[in-house]
Amino acid sequence: MKKQLFILAVLSMLSIIILSSGCGHQPDYLPENSDSSGDLSVFEPKQRGETTEKSETTETRETTEKSAEFTEPARLMPTEPPVKQEDFRFMTAGHYKPEYHERYIKYSEANPRLSHLDVVTYVNIGLDFPFYSEEIKKQVEDPHSYLVLSNKYIYLPESFVPEGYAKTDGRVLSLRGEAQKQFDKMRSDAEKDGISINIISGYRSYAIQREVYNNYKRNDPAGADTYSARPGHSEHQTGLSADINTASSTAGFENSKEYTWLNENAHNYGFILRYPKGKEWITGYIFEPWHWRYIGVETAGKLKESDITLDEYHAIYLHKSH
Repeated sequence: MKKQLFILAVLSMLSIIILSSGCGHQPDYLPENSDSSGDLSVFEPKQRGETTEKSETTETRETTEKSAEFTEPARLMPTEPPVKQEDFRFMTAGHYKPEYHERYIKYSEANPRLSHLDVVTYVNIGLDFPFYSEEIKKQVEDPHSYLVLSNKYIYLPESFVPEGYAKTDGRVLSLRGEAQKQFDKMRSDAEKDGISINIISGYRSYAIQREVYNNYKRNDPAGADTYSARPGHSEHQTGLSADINTASSTAGFENSKEYTWLNENAHNYGFILRYPKGKEWITGYIFEPWHWRYIGVETAGKLKESDITLDEYHAIYLHKSH
């Protein structure tokens, strides 16, 4: 009897030692915050509906993460209609302006024969709106630039007076700065070829242009806007444009040797024909063979080579998105 009791005691002690030591290593499933002193309650199965604190936290986090993964795209989906596949073609243009996208679409629908590049160019100019439209009319950003653009959508401030002129100057038979120097050089070289060119109208102030325009408007209400600029919209106010030898459409200047010489050589001195034939619908003015504008030798050469107007040049190469 004593021997049996001794054996049972030994076996009991061995069981306790084995359970306490975990056979020499901690079980993989032992919770990090559990006590390894031998309390087996942490491994006991829970009753249905019960769970550990960690399980609740883990399941809640996993459920939240899955819920976020599912609902996040829906929350971020755009509310505007998706862009049609064919409308993406405008975005391929280097001079594309995102803020004009809807205008490109409308102008393209109204002019289906135009390429997407032309649509972007003409809308950038403003041709999807009538000339002098108040809806898109804006003020020149840098009137002192030699590349300044003043047209029927962009205007010069009434107070602007180019460098080298006084506020009291109304009409001056000269251009400003570098423009006059280049004109003098051009005139000198033309004389060597037996060609005589002279400025008959150079800088005009805002006030003088207002008088000129109002006079034309009184005498020719329907046609004045096709050959005379409204005050603030005249290139003469920039001090960079010159009417050479004449300013009359009946003078036949386009048939003169002077015009031929200018057409072949003016770009070498930085001047371009500002209102060429065939571009009337872009510039808004009739063909004016006498009206030449200084923009610099390099840029004038580019426009001459590409056969585009200053309006198109700005729309393609000097565009700015806002």
